[in-house]
Amino acid sequence: PQVKPDTPYAGTTEKKRSLWRVFLEQREITVGLVVVVLATFLAIASPNFLNRANLIALVLGLSFNAIVAVGMTVLLVSGGFDLSVGSTLALAGALAGYALVFWKVPVPVAILIGLLAGAAVGLGNGLLVAKVGVNPLIATLGMMSVVRGMVLLITSGFGIPNLPDSFNVIAQGK
Repeated sequence: PQVKPDTPYAGTTEKKRSLWRVFLEQREITVGLVVVVLATFLAIASPNFLNRANLIALVLGLSFNAIVAVGMTVLLVSGGFDLSVGSTLALAGALAGYALVFWKVPVPVAILIGLLAGAAVGLGNGLLVAKVGVNPLIATLGMMSVVRGMVLLITSGFGIPNLPDSFNVIAQGK
């Protein structure tokens, strides 16, 4: 079809957009800009925000989310998604802690148990979606509820106390 001459996109060139609009359409740049604005606001609002101890605490606190985000990035780039990731992380941690405290297994074995639990949940999600044909939203939402229930059964809704220092240093070490 032929484009009418009076439309904004007439001819072979697209209507010129403002530099600001082009800048804001880049999601990465927009997110970076929001982070800089928030950091500036927080630095002004609290003199302790930019001190070394607080910045280290922020990085350490974000490290778990960053690790999960790497895996989720691979999943999202491939066209999938998973709503059960947070609950799976909790299950892996709860099982590792439970194995350490109640089964008295060594730290590497407890970590392996947690990793295997996460892999089992992922395998379950994959089988539900790929082989059974369940919609990924429904499969991962259901798995999230099942896994969350398992965590509540394991922990009774409380943290697992008396973890050995050799395990705590993994999460709390620098």
